Amino acid sequence: MYEKLFNKGGLSLDRLRALVEVANAGGISRAVSEPARQSQYSRQLKELESFFGVELTRRDGKTLALTPAGEQLVLRVREQFKGLEEFLATTSNQTTRFSLGAGDSLIQWLLIPRLPLIEKNMPPVKIELFNRKTDDIIRDLRDMKLDYGLVRANALKAGLQETPVFKMEFALFIPKAIAKEVSNDADPFQLLAGIPLAITESGAFAKTVEYLANKKKHILHSVLQCDSHPAVAAAVATGRYAAVLPLIAKAVLPASSCHCIQSPKGFAALARSISLAWNPRLDKINERAEKFRKALLQHLKC
Repeated sequence: MYEKLFNKGGLSLDRLRALVEVANAGGISRAVSEPARQSQYSRQLKELESFFGVELTRRDGKTLALTPAGEQLVLRVREQFKGLEEFLATTSNQTTRFSLGAGDSLIQWLLIPRLPLIEKNMPPVKIELFNRKTDDIIRDLRDMKLDYGLVRANALKAGLQETPVFKMEFALFIPKAIAKEVSNDADPFQLLAGIPLAITESGAFAKTVEYLANKKKHILHSVLQCDSHPAVAAAVATGRYAAVLPLIAKAVLPASSCHCIQSPKGFAALARSISLAWNPRLDKINERAEKFRKALLQHLKC
């Protein structure tokens, strides 16, 4: 049985591990720094190519890219490694690892506060959180680099499963140091006129906020640009800046220090549905995956 795999040398777990690590890093020198190990990895990749009789990698400038055959093999190896790791964890009562990708605001304001509840009724588990953009999360889910991801529902692609989690809505946060009293029914863009505004770096979100303001003939006074919503929230917490942020930022911007003007109609264009997504192959290789997913959904839905 399996004679084609064992009748000749060149195939081993170490060699397959080297291939996956080089694929993840984008090159041998990025995967390992020691010259001796770089030579070892280079030799192991050649031995794998000789065993399978096909080119697995190719030089792409200063990086090493996978060929189509290499991509297929890496995907299969990742899946098998995950299955073996889970089998070992189950049989020896070891900790099971689950990786989850999400945007920074979801990690800080939604996931981390709920981790104790998620872990409470689980077997020993290690949760790895990765700050990723939606497109990167979807790619890594399909490549089995991530187990789960919180992504915009309208960005999902074929091959993944998903369950809606919540609708991310936005609100205007104004420090009480800037305005002591503000009506909750006030036009948020009229309030923003002339107030120092902190916003994320120029992208789709920032452009939409500017468009909504211009539509009502208001000019925004943007004086601070940050690379994430949590960084913007930290700026608002100083009392110097106002900002349009996800409503879940209330976790770090309490009513005692900030006004929160929700204006569902005013910010409707910014709202987005968030789903928990995963690769259906995960359930085939990890018997704890469904239980962990149920715990996630139970405590993340809001």
